[in-house]
Amino acid sequence: MSACPLPACRHRGPFAHAGRWPCRHPQLIVPDGLVSAEYCSTCSCAEQPLGADSGSAQLPLASLLAAPRAAPSASDRSLAIAMITAPRPVRTVERSLAELRRGGFEQTVHLFEEPGTGAASGPDVVVRTNQRRRGMWSNWLQAAEFLLDATTANRLLVCEDDIQLCPAAAATLARGWRCFPPSEFGLASLYTPLHNLPAKGKLSRGWHGLILGRVNWGSLAYCFSRQSLRRILSFEVVRRHDTHKDTDSVIGAACVALGLRMYFHLPSLAAHTGAGCSTVDHIPLADSAPVDFDLEFGSLVADQSEGPLDAAPRLGIAVLNQ
Repeated sequence: MSACPLPACRHRGPFAHAGRWPCRHPQLIVPDGLVSAEYCSTCSCAEQPLGADSGSAQLPLASLLAAPRAAPSASDRSLAIAMITAPRPVRTVERSLAELRRGGFEQTVHLFEEPGTGAASGPDVVVRTNQRRRGMWSNWLQAAEFLLDATTANRLLVCEDDIQLCPAAAATLARGWRCFPPSEFGLASLYTPLHNLPAKGKLSRGWHGLILGRVNWGSLAYCFSRQSLRRILSFEVVRRHDTHKDTDSVIGAACVALGLRMYFHLPSLAAHTGAGCSTVDHIPLADSAPVDFDLEFGSLVADQSEGPLDAAPRLGIAVLNQ
């Protein structure tokens, strides 16, 4: 980390690369997603100085990863979590693990890493290193199959390693789960990018079932039921997929073909932090901004003011071969 003083900023990531930092501001569009210390020191998001050693920004991360946690309750054990990770120019995996805890997820995380990542096992983190590079899709697929074959949980969450969560993420997902119709449920996404919303019309806060197909973006954090994941992975479109990316597109296509809905929440419960340092050449795009993402979102779950689940959420466009 640089020794120069930096202002505190909730958008700046903690890991430096060649004197620059990842910036998660939703309106920032830069080729590699990295900003310099000079940029940070003059940005309008600046809050207060951290002091001479900006490395102190890593203390919350270390605390989150090492802090003792209570054993998951019986309801928490109904959820199992896998995360995929690979080497990046700017490391995001440790922060993403911490974000899961900050979002209220207390379960063991099964981390599937590509060779050379070097993630460390920790409290409730089991690292599984691939013997050879598999690529994003193959790594995601093995993580999903692991959750089906090696766990007994009813809810299965597969995450990527560049995620930021609001504190209410786990609670909001659990609340929605009680309302999702099992026969039509495909997945619930913690990440709601602007791209996925209908071109016209304003959606209320809460969960909405969208049929998107190949226009779908955002496999950042998908939660399946055991039944829906098994159906999706058995579908021909998924079994034939052989590229190293396009996880969101192929899963969306399977959901459309099977008549399953993909549920997204407003505001978005997650934000994408890896644009510009992606393993599959993703670049920051305006439409990838998380809709109304708020790092402090959580009060709506506590006071139940969010309102009921959308009863007729057939929005979006059903497209299989976009």
